[in-house]
Amino acid sequence: PRGGAARRGAALVPRAAEATQKAKPDWAGDDVLSKVVDAAINNKVLYEGLMKPMARRTLINTAEKNGVAWRDIAARLEKDPSIQKHFDAIKNDAIEYPEYYLKPFHAYAEGNLCWLAAFEAEPATYSMALRVYPKDRITAEVAQARLR
Repeated sequence: PRGGAARRGAALVPRAAEATQKAKPDWAGDDVLSKVVDAAINNKVLYEGLMKPMARRTLINTAEKNGVAWRDIAARLEKDPSIQKHFDAIKNDAIEYPEYYLKPFHAYAEGNLCWLAAFEAEPATYSMALRVYPKDRITAEVAQARLR
């Protein structure tokens, strides 16, 4: 179509979104800075003591600065008694998770299958999407839609 949108498959994508499509986020490159960050991540003392807490704060701040109530969302889910009931209804003790599911991941020492990771999944996903488009004045929902 002409004008403000371009057809991608069956969906219409606004031209502004099309113009900002990226192969990878700005921070995931092959430049010197990316290599230094990779080396620091591989240093357990730096990663656990400095980088992990800073990254977590950055994600929370990005979310909250852009209208995503990270702490409120996580706290509401944590206090919701129906969460455990839903989990109990679908829980299957016969499932054996791959080892990497149970290893520490990002901010979660217990891995991504811990309750805190579950409670923070929605705001963390929004925050990551917003960080891909730092110069665009967009909502978390728009950033998320661009990535999908």
